[in-house]
Amino acid sequence: MDPEEQDGSPRSLSVVHAVRSDAFAGVERYVASVADALAVRGHRVTVVGGDVGVMRAAIGNQSVELLPGSKTRGVALALGRHGRHSDVVHVHMTAAEVAALAAWPVVRAPTIATRHFAQRRGSSLAGRAISPLIARMLVEEGTETAGFAICKVHPGDAELGWIQILGVRPRWRGRGVGRALLLTAFGAFRTRGLTRAGLGVDAENPTGATRLYESVGMRASDRFELYEKRLA
Repeated sequence: MDPEEQDGSPRSLSVVHAVRSDAFAGVERYVASVADALAVRGHRVTVVGGDVGVMRAAIGNQSVELLPGSKTRGVALALGRHGRHSDVVHVHMTAAEVAALAAWPVVRAPTIATRHFAQRRGSSLAGRAISPLIARMLVEEGTETAGFAICKVHPGDAELGWIQILGVRPRWRGRGVGRALLLTAFGAFRTRGLTRAGLGVDAENPTGATRLYESVGMRASDRFELYEKRLA
């Protein structure tokens, strides 16, 4: 599942995770797990936020760069310095989203925002204030969704993470949104102990979806032929 260059050799991606925190709880533990999983696969990972000492102990791969992020301004400055040349920026929770908004004029990489809790964005006063701005940062105009991924554990294989649906709006294709969603899904699968990721796709898909999947290291494992007849 590693991205590849055109000649087939692995391509290292630069990924920045950010959470405004100086603690270590559920969200920080998730970020540490995803960061470690990405680093193991050879990607360059920077984590902003969390208790740096505990995060270091939780992340086995020493190549992951850890930066403090107890204040929103500090997270924004770190994103400005380290996110401008990144391939993907992943912010966790509302405060980190605010920091990403502040750094957005500098950071133009595809940005993913994860809430981690069941409440929708906008359930608090602060959330309602920034929700339209977050939507604008993620899709640049309006409040439409640029892309989405629906994932689950495959019902027939407890070690297989299944990407049931992956969609990117036409005007957002070719801008890294699909790749960012796939990488996020891979990291989430890994943190849940899954060993493989899979999906199904029409081999003649006109959007170039097969090229996207192959670019992140996925390969066809099974092929099926469907026959149909139009009944007059």
